[in-house]
Amino acid sequence: MKTRLLGLMLAGLTAAGCSTLTPEQQEKLDDMSNCEKLNALLSASPNGFSALKGAEVGAKLMNSWQAKAHLVGNKCQIIESASGKSKYTCSEQFKEYENAVKIHNYAQSLAKQCLDHSWVGDSQKSGQLMRTEIMSPSSTSKIAIELGKGLDKVTPWIVTFNVTEK
Repeated sequence: MKTRLLGLMLAGLTAAGCSTLTPEQQEKLDDMSNCEKLNALLSASPNGFSALKGAEVGAKLMNSWQAKAHLVGNKCQIIESASGKSKYTCSEQFKEYENAVKIHNYAQSLAKQCLDHSWVGDSQKSGQLMRTEIMSPSSTSKIAIELGKGLDKVTPWIVTFNVTEK
């Protein structure tokens, strides 16, 4: 029920050309389960997540906004490339590899739990690096979950969760 309400709310905002949620709408979004948020993100993907864009984040080569819904961590963004394609992305960094694996596995299980049987995951592992891509033939969106190593010496392990169009 909440997912349908958010979908209608997002459609209304997109149709009106407005990307600002009222405090009541933001509260409803914050109260949604992770499954409801994931389904709402997949629904918002074809419209570039316009209704979920928060404050703009400065960038030279692309446009980006803070996301109003968070699934992995609380530093999610919506990024629009120069070609006009949008991506919802969350990332979280970890000191310990085991903690990064836990979050990667959590994100995979969230998708498996929330999505219907038409969504199929393809996981690849190369040493300590992991990548899972989840798609459905009935959706134009896809999910990618990645675990990799960054340059930060204190918290080198990074897990990213992305929703994009195929």
